[in-house]
Amino acid sequence: MSHFITFHKHIKAFLENFKPTENSQLSIDEYRLCDDGLLPESIIIPEVTVERIHVVGPAGIICVLMYRPLNKLDTTLPVVVYMHGGGWSREIKGSTDYLMAKIATDADCAVVYVKYSLSPEAKFPIAVEECYSVLHWITNPDYSHLSRVDPTRVAIGGESSGANIAISVSLLAKERGLKNKIVYSFLYYPPVNDVFNTSTYFEFQNDFPLAKKQMEFLWSQYVPKKIDRMNVLACPLKAPVARLKGLPPTLLITVEADILREEGEEFAKKLMEADVPVTCHRILGMIHGFVTKASLFCEETTMVIHMTTAGLREAFLR
Repeated sequence: MSHFITFHKHIKAFLENFKPTENSQLSIDEYRLCDDGLLPESIIIPEVTVERIHVVGPAGIICVLMYRPLNKLDTTLPVVVYMHGGGWSREIKGSTDYLMAKIATDADCAVVYVKYSLSPEAKFPIAVEECYSVLHWITNPDYSHLSRVDPTRVAIGGESSGANIAISVSLLAKERGLKNKIVYSFLYYPPVNDVFNTSTYFEFQNDFPLAKKQMEFLWSQYVPKKIDRMNVLACPLKAPVARLKGLPPTLLITVEADILREEGEEFAKKLMEADVPVTCHRILGMIHGFVTKASLFCEETTMVIHMTTAGLREAFLR
């Protein structure tokens, strides 16, 4: 445990009761049984409508959930395409409904939550191509009017592995010449490289919900062939600066006690080198997953959501 860090009181209490997973217990079945907790009853989920939609993807049907503010069913709204976290291998449930509803109501937009195919059953780049298909669908004027969204005001975002996919989809949108550009991106503590010897990997490799051995395991499930990890759509930090030019303005969140902190901040610096407008915040006293794991929900979670919706509102007005 990193005793020199001053943890938020809620996180400190969580860590005092946390039991790290033994490396011998690492398996997809065990990982998918992880409990994300329940939101406290005092946290009220904003009222929204949720519509289940099926989108045709490259290899079948992709299920998405569209969240809209209440009483905005017939209003054409800007839209966020969101990719969930979970190590590419499971859905983080926890407070995701709250996050989607909060973004929809506070940014006055629709939110498309993509239920992409999970690894190891679906290996890289299947999830990336599925999420790109959803983005392509929602920005296509032939379809966007049916969903009552504005194809010229589209943002993208994700948490952890979902943020990794969001970066890759943004790269594909630029390189494939998507008609309507993504206007904004928000990325919560993304894994962007398969290098496990950074200072934060050393510092936080044990005693935390996301440990070094677990991350190595999750990468092996998503991109088992190391040659495929040279592809920047798998490891965006490996992209040359020139390839990052033209990506959308980005909010990137890292957390203090996280093995992914160093690579996330290195990616933010690389975006700056590529002249991409980027705001990077390191949230002190926090651990990986605090945005959507209900058991980690605290004041900082609310603060990051406020930063996100403020950025979205500004981007949608441009």
